[in-house]
Parts: sequence; structure tokens; C-alpha cells
Amino acid sequence: MKSQQQKPGASRAIRCECGGELRPTKFDFYDFSDYVGFKVTVSGADGFRCNKCGGETVDGSLVNAVMIYTIVQVAKSPRLLNGAEARYLRHSLHATQQELAKNMGIDRVTVADWERGAEQISPQHDFILRAFAMNWMVAENLITPEYMREILGANSAAVRRLPPKKRTSISDTAAVVKALVPNCEVRASA
Repeated sequence: MKSQQQKPGASRAIRCECGGELRPTKFDFYDFSDYVGFKVTVSGADGFRCNKCGGETVDGSLVNAVMIYTIVQVAKSPRLLNGAEARYLRHSLHATQQELAKNMGIDRVTVADWERGAEQISPQHDFILRAFAMNWMVAENLITPEYMREILGANSAAVRRLPPKKRTSISDTAAVVKALVPNCEVRASA
């Protein structure tokens, strides 16, 4: 393949799959729903539109930023997660339903039921899933530990208000807490 030399100051055109040219544009809004699995749009996004087929795309760094922002917004939500949000947080962890279920001490079918909306996630499992996602973000240096505590602290009140659907032993609880916060110790008190 020959290398093409460019004249000084000339820009290289970005080609679309259709053969057209992708030209810089600013979108009034750009729909990220296909990336996350539920309605997320961004206003004023810089991107590209094909002059031939009209196809639109944005830079990968914007996609990554929106996906990270969406994880935080889902984790901050004051209500229980819906199925699409639970699936999105699980995907952000790069975990299968089986892996998440094992880490939470539950059956894979329970995770599948949440994600398809057949069963509502319990407040306790909702909190654990959010904590897993926030802990992943801290490990990746995407948020600070202080911000994680702020987000999870705001959600912990809902967990304390509602009892679990079935009785959970202190050893089960201790294992989950230990997985979330390795330096924490759980003790039973009468």
C-alpha cells in the first residue's frame, strides 16, 4: 500500500463505511440508548455525520465518558434499580449473570429475573450491586473512594428501611460485606 503524502495544512478525510465522508458536526442531541440499554441522550455532542448516507457517530472517548457518567447516575438513583439498569451495572463489571450471582451468594436465575423484569431486585441486592459497580470504578481510578462512600451512603438508608425477603444469616452477610469492603469486620450482636 502506498503512503499518501498530504500537503501542509491539508486534513485527511474520514471515510464512512458507505464510501461517503464523515464531516464534523454538533448534534442537538445524540442517543446513547444502544450503548447502555435504556434511554440516555446527550445534548450538544460533537460528532460526525456522513455526507452520503447521513450516518452519525461520535468519538469513542465521548462514548466512554457517557458510559462512566451513566454508571454513576444509575448508582445515585434514589429508587430501586430496574432490570435494564441492573443489567447495565452487571455489564459494566464485565460479569456474567452466573459470576454476579456467585459473588452475591444467590442463584443465577434470580439475576436473570431482575434483568428481564420478572422479579424486583431486593433493596439489599440493589445496594450490593451498586457497591460492586462503585468499587470497580474506584479500582479503575474513575472516582474517589470518598465519592463512592457518598453515593453508597445516600442509598444505604433505603436498605435499612426494608427487611430482606428471606432471613439471611450473619455469616452470609459477613461474606458479602467482606467481599465489598475487605477491611471490614461484621459481628452479630444481641
